[in-house]
Amino acid sequence: MKRALITLSISLCILLPALYLFSREEELYSFAIGYISSSLVLLASFRNYAKAVQARLEAGVVDISDDRDTIDRLEDPYGLYEEENDDEEKDIREIIKKEKALMKRKRRSLIRVLADASPALSILRLGAYLLLIGGFFYLNKTGRLDILHYLISLFIPVLLTVWSLMAEAKE
Repeated sequence: MKRALITLSISLCILLPALYLFSREEELYSFAIGYISSSLVLLASFRNYAKAVQARLEAGVVDISDDRDTIDRLEDPYGLYEEENDDEEKDIREIIKKEKALMKRKRRSLIRVLADASPALSILRLGAYLLLIGGFFYLNKTGRLDILHYLISLFIPVLLTVWSLMAEAKE
C-alpha cells in the first residue's frame, strides 16, 4: 500500500504541472478533483480491507490449515468427490437431515452480518466517496466540469495502483 501511495503522489506531482502548462482551467480543475478523490477512495478501501483481513486473522476466523489445494476447493467446494465420501451407502433421509443441520450451523446472525459489513461502512471510506460526489457536484455547479478529463482522472489512479501492486508482487 505504501508503494501505491508513493506512485499516486509522484504521478500527481508530474501530471498537475503538465496540465497547468498545457490545458485550460476547466480541464485542470476536473482532472485535479477527480484524481485526488479517486485516489482517496482507493487508499481508504485498501486500508479498510487490510484492517478487516488483519482482524479476521487475529480472531482466527480464517482457516489457513486447509490441506486441499486451491483447484480442489474450486472444483469440489463441498467435498462431494472425495474418496472418503460414503454418502452413497446412507439413506436419503439421513443425508437431508445432515445437510439441514449443517446449513443451520452455517447460518449467520444479524450481529455477524453487521460485524462483517463494518469495514464497508467506515468513516474514512464514506468520507472519500462523499468527497468524490461533492467534487463532481462542485465542478458541475461552477461550470468547470470537463467530463472527459474527469473520467480519465478517475481511471488513472486505478491503473497506477494495479501497476504498483503487480510490480510489488513480482518482487
